Amino acid sequence: MFSATWPKEVRQLASDFLHNPIHLNIGSEELAANHNIVQNVQVIDEELKPKCLVELLAEIKKQV
Repeated sequence: MFSATWPKEVRQLASDFLHNPIHLNIGSEELAANHNIVQNVQVIDEELKPKCLVELLAEIKKQV
């Protein structure tokens, strides 16, 4: 299991399932993700993806 950013709760969950894990850290452990970023997940049927992408890009363009 690996991730670029693991909150301490996820690290604890991973340690419950992993035996002798190796922790590799590149850079500072003090770094944190930008809290102003919002991540939205949409589950879309394959055939609707192009249409939804165009609509999303048009919506983003209005905000700029």
